[in-house]
Amino acid sequence: MELDKIIKLYLVTCNSQSIIVLCIIYCSLYVAYFKFISKNTKIIIGIIIVIAIIAIGYSISNKQPAEPVSQEPIKIGFIGPMSGQAAAYGDYVKRAFQLGVDEWNTDNNLKIEAIYEDGKCAPADAVSAANKLINVDRVNFIMTFCTGETNAVVPVTEGNKVVLLTAGTTAPNIAKGQYVFRNIGSVGSGLPALTKLAYESNKEIALISENTDYAASSKEGFKQKYSALGGKVLFDESFDAKNLDFKTIISKLKSNNISAIFVVVQSLDNSASLFKQMKELDYHPRIFATEGAISDKALDKYKTEGYLDMIEGTIFVQPYFDKENYKAKHLLSLYEAKYGTTKGPIPESYLATHYDAVYLIGEAVSNIGTNPDSVKEYFLNKIKSWDGAVGKFSFDETGDAVVVIQVNIVKNGEIVPLEN
Repeated sequence: MELDKIIKLYLVTCNSQSIIVLCIIYCSLYVAYFKFISKNTKIIIGIIIVIAIIAIGYSISNKQPAEPVSQEPIKIGFIGPMSGQAAAYGDYVKRAFQLGVDEWNTDNNLKIEAIYEDGKCAPADAVSAANKLINVDRVNFIMTFCTGETNAVVPVTEGNKVVLLTAGTTAPNIAKGQYVFRNIGSVGSGLPALTKLAYESNKEIALISENTDYAASSKEGFKQKYSALGGKVLFDESFDAKNLDFKTIISKLKSNNISAIFVVVQSLDNSASLFKQMKELDYHPRIFATEGAISDKALDKYKTEGYLDMIEGTIFVQPYFDKENYKAKHLLSLYEAKYGTTKGPIPESYLATHYDAVYLIGEAVSNIGTNPDSVKEYFLNKIKSWDGAVGKFSFDETGDAVVVIQVNIVKNGEIVPLEN
């Protein structure tokens, strides 16, 4: 059979992709070689070429096409406290997240649509919000803020294979899953340093914590590590989130000469009430705390209301945040221009993690689409020493954040890094 007949037969039986490839290769080779060689050589070369072309055509016609990156908007469901005692936190970080969304949409063809739901830092409300976002709004991603929201929502997102990214949950222990990621440092990362400092200066301590998932997890982490060093926890006091009367707890600790306390609160109103009443009852212990009680805005409030001196010398830990890195400066400039100040009820690093969340999701989807397994692999394998507003960032093998922890102290009414 002559070469031309073989080619014609193949053209009839193959798909359009293979035909295009075949035509290009055949025509190129014919022009380049066939006019200048003998008939016998033509036949041999022709047979070789046909076999190669058939192999190429077969490979192309049977290859599964890669999943195209959709140009449909990326839908992100944001669950955070929009009402209740923690509403100030939700509003503060929501603004940074939306700044990121607006900026992304201005600079990219692939758009992001954010849908906000009030989780109230309450598990039941968060679950209702997640079900609505997944089943009604058909979101591609879920974001959460509070520990209680995150822990409650994980079974829902895992059951529906929806990637959950939290930029605000800092409790040491949160629910894990195949599709659960956290781009903010855990309090647990800083507890070894904090408990060591507490133990070195005070071999006995009392704990005061709010009845929330975040506070309970942070308190237990501190208690275990402090006790392991040989320290004694003499009192373990907890309070309801809506309770602003701490006089009974304070009186008990004062009467027992407790000289050091570890404080875990989730709302500025509670920490303000606690420190104010400590001053009224003339109780001045050494304070160790989580970042929920200490922020620039909190210090302004304590100063205005006359009890800033109560937290002088307070030591606390938080993820390191370099405000001078170019992305951080850009974000803080945008935030201040729109809202007048970057100070909030929690550290400014939370603004950076929520802004970064937009770009983590946007980058992943731009490269590999919205398939949750693909996103998971992208986060785990590609997000290494990633440049964010929060600084260099990576996910570890469990989806948790790898960040640098900084130990701070309140000195002369200001938050500064603790030397040595």
